[in-house]
Amino acid sequence: MKTLIIGSGQLSYYLEKEFPSSQMAGLSVPIWHDTKHFNGKPKKKLVYLDIVNRPDVEKFLSEFMPDVIINTAGITSIAESFRETPKCFEVNFMGPLYIMDWISTYNPTCRFIQCSSTEVYQPRDYAVSLDLLQGPNFIDYGGMSHCLVKDEKSTLGSVNPYGKSKIFSQNMVEFYRDIHKLNASCAVFANFESKLRDHRFVTAKIISHIKRLKKNPDLKPIGLGDLTSVRSWMHASEAARAIKLISEREQPGDWVFAGSNISSIQYFLELAFKIAGVDNYKDHYYVDEELKREFEPLWVKPSADLAREELGWETTYSLEDIIKDMLSSEWL
Repeated sequence: MKTLIIGSGQLSYYLEKEFPSSQMAGLSVPIWHDTKHFNGKPKKKLVYLDIVNRPDVEKFLSEFMPDVIINTAGITSIAESFRETPKCFEVNFMGPLYIMDWISTYNPTCRFIQCSSTEVYQPRDYAVSLDLLQGPNFIDYGGMSHCLVKDEKSTLGSVNPYGKSKIFSQNMVEFYRDIHKLNASCAVFANFESKLRDHRFVTAKIISHIKRLKKNPDLKPIGLGDLTSVRSWMHASEAARAIKLISEREQPGDWVFAGSNISSIQYFLELAFKIAGVDNYKDHYYVDEELKREFEPLWVKPSADLAREELGWETTYSLEDIIKDMLSSEWL
């Protein structure tokens, strides 16, 4: 089976382990591909592909004729989606649309898996008591009385361009699945982290600062945004495993994937400093009001019950495991 992985982010690294004979295509060479070997094997050739260039997409796909296409490409930074909104919709919506249209026309048996995000769900969907959020990784820093539950039945809606662009693509996956009968699915992910996390994201910023701080104790404090936001955390390898399970399923669909580690960013920060052995963590950061988002759903609890029931998907990484992996990174 010929598998094409589009995109060069952290998820692609772990997808190559799940699909060892796959071909990877994207706009840029990932940082982890600069090493001599890729996942313990000689480096593969990375194919340049701009998914918003429709003629190039059709030409490449027609030459390669994949059996499975996994699209991880996209603008995933919410801050960038505000700065580059038209570009965000081009990449996150038009790119997947071109791919699905090619499949429908030239290769209708090809399976398509689109990576989506829990940002597609309406922030004011459901509310549950914080008593339902149990576990050592959950800390109530905000003093709020409810959290947001997100699952496959949640109303689509978002407060940022990134989420809205993903709604467009998710709707088109449903359209091509229902009308054109494609085997097209969406993997709707909550936060996933790893040693390959992009520096633009707050978790990577925290880990990178800690690593530099250990080398230079006089390093200036780092400015961070809203630390009271609560997120679900899993490892990128667990997200890759989710996609593998979808690819093996005959019946397409949409599934939410989220880790069992639920905590605020504040707790993530405190735990990371503790694991790294850096004392007086409060001296090494400050809250930068300019980095706070105007619209921010503070309490988020994505539900992966359907994925566990239908796909047998499970998570094994604790938040401590994830942080230790990130601290071991040679790139952060």
